[in-house]
Amino acid sequence: MDIDSLLRIMHSEQPPLRLVRSRRLAVAIYSFGDASGSGFGSSFVTPDGGVHFRHGIWGSDAEHQSSNYRELRNLVESIEEGMSTGLLLGAKVFIFTDNTTAEGAYYKGNVDSPVLFDLVLCLQTVDMTGLLKLHVIHVAGTRMIAQGTDGLSRGNYSSGVMSGASVFDFIPLHCSAGDRSPLLLPWLQTWVPAQAFPPLTPTDWFERGQGFKGGTVLPHSMWYPHELPPTCFLWMPAPAAAGHALDQLMMSRHKRTQHTRIFLCPRLFTSLWRHKLHKVADLVLELLAPSPFGSVLCTSHLSLVSFCLF
Repeated sequence: MDIDSLLRIMHSEQPPLRLVRSRRLAVAIYSFGDASGSGFGSSFVTPDGGVHFRHGIWGSDAEHQSSNYRELRNLVESIEEGMSTGLLLGAKVFIFTDNTTAEGAYYKGNVDSPVLFDLVLCLQTVDMTGLLKLHVIHVAGTRMIAQGTDGLSRGNYSSGVMSGASVFDFIPLHCSAGDRSPLLLPWLQTWVPAQAFPPLTPTDWFERGQGFKGGTVLPHSMWYPHELPPTCFLWMPAPAAAGHALDQLMMSRHKRTQHTRIFLCPRLFTSLWRHKLHKVADLVLELLAPSPFGSVLCTSHLSLVSFCLF
């Protein structure tokens, strides 16, 4: 099976071109895909604001397959159809699913089930040869219902983007944990040191978050930073920037271990940051919903305390 997969990936006589940065810089296509017991549906919101959708009923070949298989197959067929029509060519594609197995299998690149492995291989092959940049992102089922794609699998065209709502109302990749929950900061202020407030801005990640504020040019043109006393820093990046923020936090922690750092992020786009976060954290604590601000993933240590809002 491994040999067959390698032959399938490397069937080209010449190495395939990979899309690193899209020439169509303004193009980002957002898609939702969902599969129910008897039907499936997916929707692509194109850059011009149009909605390209597909839906249908599973045939006899999928009747006895698992829900994970149907979810992943729906994503694969949606991507392949978008490629065949030219809709996704040269674009950065954000595809959202409420199935954690589909997201995990895509980024891991492997899965025990042979039928699921074949679907993962299809996605990896399309990402490698299809001149697109593909991101698979897990979202809550309630978000899928509100967006309208969940209803497509049952023939409902009257909710979410299907009724004219903006897709950006359902994918807040640009919103920090504080933006998402006004109750979060007041709760943190009851136990987090006062010097951690206000949270670091993206500009602060590269200076104050690194444990210094300004500097002095010494003789021989050597620049010397003004280090801050041991303090607490609050990092609250948006999910789309969380990977870059965590890189800076890890660099700061490596250089100046005397500080305490608190990292909060909504649990979206976790492929960019969660694995790294778990590697540097010493304790992981999850506060599941219901809570005043949703579910929270928490890791803590004297030098690092991390929360990720679900």
